[in-house]
Amino acid sequence: MNNTTHKYMAGHCHVMAIALNTLHPEWQMRAHVGWDEGAEDDDDYRVDHIYVVAPDGAAYDCRGCFVSEEALVGDHLIDFETQCVDFDLADIQRLVQRGELKPFTRQDVDTTIAGFGEA
Repeated sequence: MNNTTHKYMAGHCHVMAIALNTLHPEWQMRAHVGWDEGAEDDDDYRVDHIYVVAPDGAAYDCRGCFVSEEALVGDHLIDFETQCVDFDLADIQRLVQRGELKPFTRQDVDTTIAGFGEA
């Protein structure tokens, strides 16, 4: 895993998802979320990963293209304590404000988009 990939898999996956969604507005941002044992209500979830899903069902994150959302989340079994849900920029901003996602700037998103041309 290179340094750029590590960055997006270590707390900046939402920046990659926003960048991909900016380039492909028809792709849906999604999040793999879960509830810890002490969760008191449905809004008390943790975000394990944020990524995008294309209309054909292929899922994308910093590691590349996966044939499906299930293939992307892979090791994170989807069970009664986890699920994949639609996510949007407002959800991300709310979690940044709550301190659950790392802050980012428009420049971070633009830098990520520019990096796609370097691959």
